[in-house]
Amino acid sequence: MLVGTSLDEQNEESDEMAKGKPVVKVWFMRPKEAWFRLSEEKREELSRKHDKKLEELHAKTIVLCDSRWSNEEWATFGVEEFPNIEAEQEYTRFLEELGHFTLVESKIYLGIPTEFPS
Repeated sequence: MLVGTSLDEQNEESDEMAKGKPVVKVWFMRPKEAWFRLSEEKREELSRKHDKKLEELHAKTIVLCDSRWSNEEWATFGVEEFPNIEAEQEYTRFLEELGHFTLVESKIYLGIPTEFPS
């Protein structure tokens, strides 16, 4: 936290900094019991809806990884790129409406691509 600024002020600054810039999302996910109760057809349908929404938002999946073999905490992780913060926020609203967070636990990090001086 920056000295002398509230968390709300920092969030506003971050949102302002991200406006109009691509946003990268790194996510980690593990299924909840509710996921396993879905039929294979329903899982595939949800996957198609996710893909379609990403396409509508001009977002892309950079990488999707199965990590069950290498750790016990997260079954999968991935990296997505959104054209701007508003597209990522719309996608998150879409996930909420779809009931995504009742099916999986996740951890998400957002960032703005940058170059560090060499």
